[in-house]
Amino acid sequence: MLRAPGLERLRHYDRAWLSADVIAGVSVAAVAVPIAIAYSQLAGVPPVHGLYASILPLLAYAIFGSSRQLIMAPDAATCAIVAATVLPLAGADPQRYISLTAALSIATGIACIVAGLARLGFLTNFLARPILTGYLNGIAISIIVGQLGRLFGFPVQSGGFFAVVADFVSKLGQTHWLTLAIGVGIFVLMRVLKRVAPRVPGPLVAVGLGIVLAALVNFDRRGVALLGAIPAGLPPLSIPAIHT
Repeated sequence: MLRAPGLERLRHYDRAWLSADVIAGVSVAAVAVPIAIAYSQLAGVPPVHGLYASILPLLAYAIFGSSRQLIMAPDAATCAIVAATVLPLAGADPQRYISLTAALSIATGIACIVAGLARLGFLTNFLARPILTGYLNGIAISIIVGQLGRLFGFPVQSGGFFAVVADFVSKLGQTHWLTLAIGVGIFVLMRVLKRVAPRVPGPLVAVGLGIVLAALVNFDRRGVALLGAIPAGLPPLSIPAIHT
């Protein structure tokens, strides 16, 4: 039986690409899944929405994108801006908050498509490096302050930077020491892994270790807030309700 050399080479290349793609997919998922769950908290939406946001953009970019190395995933700075924009409009209604967040995402996506078609990317050249550095540092400080309450195990009121800091300082006596110890320990673990074994996905190891400890020690009975069950499957498609 005769075999075409070209067909054999194609099969070999397919196997090579498949193994490389599987390794790349597992590597991206190992980092993207824990980050997506964490960043959803920054945006103020349930964790499952962070997983949606980490899956669908990858599928879209696989079809329309041009780079084989670019990773599409939720961004901490964007999530913080979304929370600051939507929270005053949604009030205490979580369903309205999700709808407004979805509407904002759709509007932002349309604006980005229009800007791309109009080739407006050159406008970023007018943003000086000190401005970008200050913006990123400000976002980082705001995110850190916003997470202090969760780290110390007590609620902190939403508001401006100084209001959050003042409320946090006034409630330091309510610190839940087990929650603080777990948070600090996980943070130290990720920093050590990044320095000692940079190829090991620190966030994934931290999440896995946290799940195991929560199951063995029953953290919820000891006052430690847990993420809880994440709904399986994809949500039904619907138009965001943004009526007043």
